[in-house]
Amino acid sequence: MIIKDKNKNKNYNFNAKIFPGKKAERSYLGILNKFLFIVIIINGIYFVASVNDLSIKGFVLRELRLKSEELQNNNKLVTNKVTELESYENIQKRALGMNLVKAGTIEYITVISEAVARK
Repeated sequence: MIIKDKNKNKNYNFNAKIFPGKKAERSYLGILNKFLFIVIIINGIYFVASVNDLSIKGFVLRELRLKSEELQNNNKLVTNKVTELESYENIQKRALGMNLVKAGTIEYITVISEAVARK
């Protein structure tokens, strides 16, 4: 509240007398407001950057999962093909196609214990 003194033609600021240092508080509040504004802007930029990073990682993760599923399916197909090629019927068909001779009776050599070298 400012009152003009009729006698001296001076302005009196009664708030300054009641609240000394009010002008200094306003300058500190201005600095605090600017600081808080800058902090809010920095936090906003950080938030946008982190959300962007998370969304990119989500896309990469989804692509890796799809590739993993594709590789698992491919692995199953290859395992089935190996099992099919190792089957007895398939091996026998291939052996007949090679004109191999069938093995007859097998004779094993028996070792006589006296024939073993001794010291």
